[in-house]
Amino acid sequence: MIGTEGTFAPFSYHDDNDNLVGYDVEVSEALAKELGVKVKFVEVKWDSLIAGLDSDKYDLVTNQVAITAERKKKYDFSIPHTYSYPAIITKKDNTEITKMSDIKGHKFSQIGHGLSMTFMHL
Repeated sequence: MIGTEGTFAPFSYHDDNDNLVGYDVEVSEALAKELGVKVKFVEVKWDSLIAGLDSDKYDLVTNQVAITAERKKKYDFSIPHTYSYPAIITKKDNTEITKMSDIKGHKFSQIGHGLSMTFMHL
């Protein structure tokens, strides 16, 4: 059983037929196939995703979870299978914002960052 959020496109989300799909779903299914096991996804809100792992609600999590020093003390991580890097996108004629520190004092949106990996409970 794999914990995932199911609402974070393109990683795990529902298609027009309400099937759970996405990059993390496909990686998990390929891994299960390689291991010769069936996969069952348990969808939960992000806030309770890791808590569900701790309470044995599922065996592992795949949902764009970043490696942190604190998490590494408690969980086994797989090799990262997604890398995200910060980027700034502005209008072509914008010369005011050219580096990360230039966004101070401006409104901006963040779409996520970090490494994605599956991790297992110790």
